[in-house]
Amino acid sequence: MTTLLRVLASRWTRLVLVAMLAAAVQATVAADLPFLGVVAQPVLLLAVAVGAAHGPADGLLAGFVAGLVADLAFGDVVGLGAVAIGAAGATAGLLVAVFRDPPWWVRVAAMVVASGLGEAYVPVLKSLVGIDGWVRPRVVAVALLVAAMHLVVAPAILPLGRWVMREAPEELR
Repeated sequence: MTTLLRVLASRWTRLVLVAMLAAAVQATVAADLPFLGVVAQPVLLLAVAVGAAHGPADGLLAGFVAGLVADLAFGDVVGLGAVAIGAAGATAGLLVAVFRDPPWWVRVAAMVVASGLGEAYVPVLKSLVGIDGWVRPRVVAVALLVAAMHLVVAPAILPLGRWVMREAPEELR
């Protein structure tokens, strides 16, 4: 029983479960509510929330795991989204790393900027691996719209990013 509790209390278990939930929300609710033809990216938002809350290393790892979950869920090129979302999580962490003790609004601003950049990372990576037709002027508009949509919900998602990668209590380690 203790081993099961340790596994369930692990931050990596929480991350995978929340990433699966975010992928499900992205495939259902977000897909049904596009804004100007652009869909919000909850998996990306989760990664940048972890990066803004815990720093670039945890943001990179959380983004890679969440991106891998999304790649497997959506049938895209496996690993490409993981790299892009991992880079976005690390970007959010790097943006807040320059501050000693950043307030919540700096973390939210970093989440918004990293969301826009993360949305732009995917087409750039696809073109780097030889998948043509993705880098177009519309990428900038899509990245700005995703950033604007994430601005609305980022203050509510930041505590989730803190919780997901929080260490388990000492008695469960």
